[in-house]
Amino acid sequence: MEKFAGIVVDLVVELVKRLMKHDRHLRERQAVSIIFASETYRRLIDERSMLYMQHTDYLFILLLKELRPNGNFC
Repeated sequence: MEKFAGIVVDLVVELVKRLMKHDRHLRERQAVSIIFASETYRRLIDERSMLYMQHTDYLFILLLKELRPNGNFC
C-alpha cells in the first residue's frame, strides 16, 4: 500500500506540472484542486483500477478529456 501511495503522489505531481504548463494562468493550488476534484483522480486512487500503472501521457489525456468534453477548458 505504501508503494502504491508513493506512485500516486508522483503521478499527481506530474499531472499538476502538465496542467500548469498546458494552462499558464493556473496556479499550483488551482491545478491541485482541479485534479483532486476529477473523476480521473478518483479512478487513479482506486488501486483495483490499475490506472496508476499507466503512463502520465495517458493520464493527462484522460484528465483533459474529462475537463473539456465540449472544448471548454484551456
